[in-house]
Amino acid sequence: MAKFPAQGTVVRYGAAVGTGLPAPGVDTFTAVGQLQSISGPGIAKSQFDVTTFDDLAKTFLSDLPEPGTLEFTIVLDGALTDHVAIFGDAAAQQRQRNWQVELNDQGDLTSNTILNFVAEVLSWSPSFEAGAAVVVEISCQVSGAITPTWRA
Repeated sequence: MAKFPAQGTVVRYGAAVGTGLPAPGVDTFTAVGQLQSISGPGIAKSQFDVTTFDDLAKTFLSDLPEPGTLEFTIVLDGALTDHVAIFGDAAAQQRQRNWQVELNDQGDLTSNTILNFVAEVLSWSPSFEAGAAVVVEISCQVSGAITPTWRA
């Protein structure tokens, strides 16, 4: 089983904004600079109980998959246009974009795995601590399916 480092994973956002977005993965993307950590996006399904008096044990059906959130932390630099754009997205209402997370899993192959999806920046939370850099935790709600392009 191959193992790959998290170092080198890239988060990108698309140039198009709004409701008329191109398909995820078909956009012009900008990498987010000075990433410190990344979490998600993940997929989770809830279930609902469909047990009847005829059943001998509880029975369930799965609901639609919920794509969850993309969360990442940056070391803030207001001179970086990507940091300014993400702040603008957090401050704007209903500003969805295409996003990508490119994993660092190429190894001996020719390409990395890329996760493509649509998301909206929901929070921009800076942290100020003595003796530390200003960091910002960003949370993006994914809307719709996550489409992977598996490494080849």
